[in-house]
Amino acid sequence: CRIGGEEFVIVLPNTSVDVAAKIADRMRRGVSGAPFNAGASTGPLTVTVSIGVAGVESTSDTVEAIMKRADE
Repeated sequence: CRIGGEEFVIVLPNTSVDVAAKIADRMRRGVSGAPFNAGASTGPLTVTVSIGVAGVESTSDTVEAIMKRADE
């Protein structure tokens, strides 16, 4: 879901942090490898993304704590 501005969250239930990191890297490479045409005068544009990955570390974890770790 979009959480504001240019920030999005993807929840991967029952997924380890290692597997989530591999998925994130595949998404990052997919975005950067797909330039798009923004107009005849500018030519193709390449977009990049940065992705943070964090998992639930304890039953007392809050959404805010998990998001902070992913952001860091």
